[in-house]
Amino acid sequence: MSRFTHRAFLPLTLPLLLLACGQNPTASQEDLGPYANGASYPWSYTQAPGTVTPLTLDPGRNNLYYEPILSAKNGWGPIEVNTSNGEQNKGDGRKLSVGGKSYDVGYGVHADSELRWSLKSSLAGVTCSKLDGYVGVDDEVGDRGSVTFQIFLDGAKVFDSGLMTGKDGAKFYSVDTTGKTDLRLVVTNGGDNNYYDHANWIQPTVHCQQDPTAPTTTPGSPDFTFGDNGRVPAGGMDSVFTPDGSIVVLGAQFNLTRLNANGKVTARSGPLGIDFSPSTARTLAVQPDGKLLAAGGSSIVRYNADLTLDTTFADGGHLDTRTLNATAPVLVNNVRVSPNGRILLVGQADRPRRDSLGGTSSAFAVLRLNTSGSPDGTFGQNGEAYVQYEDVHDTEQFRFIPDAAQDILVQPDGRLVVAGATDLGGGDFFPVAFRLTPTGQLDPTFGSTNNGFVTPQDLHRNYGLALAALPDGQIVLVAGSTRSIGVDPTIVRLSASGIVTGTKTFRFPFTDTYVNNLSEVAVQKDGKILIGGFYATQVYSSGTQFGAVARLNPDLTFDMTFGSGGAVALDVPGQSPTVRSLLIQADGRIVGTLATSDEQAAQTIRLNP
Repeated sequence: MSRFTHRAFLPLTLPLLLLACGQNPTASQEDLGPYANGASYPWSYTQAPGTVTPLTLDPGRNNLYYEPILSAKNGWGPIEVNTSNGEQNKGDGRKLSVGGKSYDVGYGVHADSELRWSLKSSLAGVTCSKLDGYVGVDDEVGDRGSVTFQIFLDGAKVFDSGLMTGKDGAKFYSVDTTGKTDLRLVVTNGGDNNYYDHANWIQPTVHCQQDPTAPTTTPGSPDFTFGDNGRVPAGGMDSVFTPDGSIVVLGAQFNLTRLNANGKVTARSGPLGIDFSPSTARTLAVQPDGKLLAAGGSSIVRYNADLTLDTTFADGGHLDTRTLNATAPVLVNNVRVSPNGRILLVGQADRPRRDSLGGTSSAFAVLRLNTSGSPDGTFGQNGEAYVQYEDVHDTEQFRFIPDAAQDILVQPDGRLVVAGATDLGGGDFFPVAFRLTPTGQLDPTFGSTNNGFVTPQDLHRNYGLALAALPDGQIVLVAGSTRSIGVDPTIVRLSASGIVTGTKTFRFPFTDTYVNNLSEVAVQKDGKILIGGFYATQVYSSGTQFGAVARLNPDLTFDMTFGSGGAVALDVPGQSPTVRSLLIQADGRIVGTLATSDEQAAQTIRLNP
């Protein structure tokens, strides 16, 4: 499969520089001694430690534009992608052009310059034998500039273009990369100075092939380049990507483990000195600044990016939700961070009944906090919004039902879609979705009927557990089951306005499946849907339960290219694991966590895309 169209480039971090380099000088400027009157704007970039991953080089042609750079430096301003070097600011170049011919793909650099890659595929059995492309001085400097292009493999120079100027057309190169792992593309100043040395690496392409004697990787198979044969003994409750590309995994005791992108443990949180009893950690979120929020029960904790306790948050780093509600504590089931950095919590809390008997019943609870941990006074009542199904269904049937929110999704316009469950009595609960306005009011326009609630009531003994947005704005709602025999979970697809557009009664496609349950959903860039949970071959018997991941097409049919019949079973010997979280890396590989009753046995896994 070609890398020319379907992989998004991992962007460089480019600083904003200040003065022009004079790419179109006047006659008087040419007479100046030092280039641009002595100005200098060198630039460099290095991939953050622990985040470098091998390239995902497929059999066929792979353009290096789509692969992560290890390091780079440039003589004048930032290296540009698909445009010429331009001047000293990011994005100020033009379309790549050499010898009067323009090109769509490549790098615009300025001597002295270097780009470096780890030339090793992460796909088993794939070897790369050739690198080719074109080089030349960009037309934006006219006939000026004098550079030399050089290619180094594992430290040895394998190509030298000789001196090239703006008068020359593009030059083709082709080098043998067999067995090589370190690639550097270098531009020197041609032996004089760096005046107008705007150089282009055009369509740098690596040619690879599948070794017919090597085992192939199939979608959903274990990625043996991750951890120890695809697994790391860490966490299990939830996981997130942090801004530097690391993976942080949450354990049930509010402990965190940081992994680099290839599964190596790089840090663990230490003792926090907080009594979490009776709370158990359930959910993890990351803020834009890299700080981490772990929540569960009545506890919310914030960590610094280095996994130490952030004492600037709430009460010395710990927020006890029992201090937020005078009636009863808010029990947190999920934490999310909105695009503007505010903290969203969903769960349940007891609220006064509206009937003559008095007392309380459980309500859907949605809280919004400022980044400091204080309530956001612009949301609901002092940062708290409570919704009860009985509020809009004032009949005897619905007056005593418990409500619990499980997940929340922020739509592009700031409205909040909430998933949860409500109980008709006797454990006969069903999934519910509703929407709040950005200020925390129930939005009655969500769904076509039912006063703002979407309640597929034929889905008895299911509860709304997880939400995800499809690329077209539709919503996937995962409704888990109660582990009851013959009661399967359901996947519901909704329009952005809450209209049901599809449903699927779900069973993992294994012949020995006896009980199914779901707990997580994630959506790939191509719209395919990943579902995580477990299945069991018997009920309540140790060793007969398996974690499982399935992949569905956007129409909710199984993706038959994934695993066996669209799903993968994941075993932890002597345990009854369930998949609690799913992440999708930039190259499409799937990171999941397997929770077990024995936290020491919990695992983080990675599957091939």
